[in-house]
Amino acid sequence: MDLDLYYKYDDHKWYLNKLDPQEKARRKKAAAEFQARYDN
Repeated sequence: MDLDLYYKYDDHKWYLNKLDPQEKARRKKAAAEFQARYDN
């Protein structure tokens, strides 16, 4: 199995740090909201 094949998909851009700035900001906001909801 060639991992490079899978890394070409958009779902793996976060892993390679190749997200566009808007998507990166959206994911960061979602992560912060998740942590605020479940953090004690």
